[in-house]
Amino acid sequence: TIDSTNTWAKKNAASFHTSHLTCITAQEQTGGRGRQDKKWLSPKDANLYTTLYFTAAENAPYLSNLGQIMAFSCAQVLLEMGVPIQLKWPNDLLIHKKKVGGVLSETFIQKNCVGVALGLGLNVNMPESILESIDQPATSLHLILHKELKPLSLLEPFLKQFISDLKQLQESGFAPFQKQFNELLAYKGEQ
Repeated sequence: TIDSTNTWAKKNAASFHTSHLTCITAQEQTGGRGRQDKKWLSPKDANLYTTLYFTAAENAPYLSNLGQIMAFSCAQVLLEMGVPIQLKWPNDLLIHKKKVGGVLSETFIQKNCVGVALGLGLNVNMPESILESIDQPATSLHLILHKELKPLSLLEPFLKQFISDLKQLQESGFAPFQKQFNELLAYKGEQ
């Protein structure tokens, strides 16, 4: 149990190897948060709470797309599981227009580089009673797939997909993802 995987990653970044990707997970977050410091409910053993930390050059052209790539990578894993996932710009994950996950992308200056903390919160087995208390329509994989999943069982396939997508982003930019990303977008053509 920690306050937030992103907060913990940022506090401990100096101890991480700068040429490695570091994965931080928690069973529970007491101060989980999303974009604009919105609270992210993080009950114990219910969901996937993870942050990936790595460094990049200060002028890396792909920095602005990291949140989208993380959401895209997660969506690819969920699509392979038969989940009807959509993306809400810039980096939320939706099922039937209900939020099932989100990415919090934070960058900060480190010595001679930029530290990147990419947090993912994914509602895996979130109880309906808690989902109903959220200030927007929300769902969980359990409600969609009608079975309980071990949250950490999703981590390895997600990491494999993200590492592959990150490498392509670093080498080729966002262009190779554009078409598929746009096909996954919710609310296209709507005001």
